Amino acid sequence: RKDRNHKDLPDGRSFLFPVAEGSRAMDPRRELAKRLARLGMPFEGERLDHAERIVQAHAPHHASLTDLVLMTICVEAYRKSDIDLPAWI
Repeated sequence: RKDRNHKDLPDGRSFLFPVAEGSRAMDPRRELAKRLARLGMPFEGERLDHAERIVQAHAPHHASLTDLVLMTICVEAYRKSDIDLPAWI
């Protein structure tokens, strides 16, 4: 039985994005940056690097994650490693 939220997804196949005729496929990093920007999380540079590593630790491609899950895990990219955070965070 397929999950109702994934009824249109092919079984056992990766997610493929349609590419307009005459254009080339978008870089996965740029895809991630554009998707995050549409969700109100415009990441560039080091922060985008961090978000990309976080996403890859959870899924092979960001398209396999819902928007809510992607946003939730990418919040970690806002964290600065040189700042001590309170224990309750």
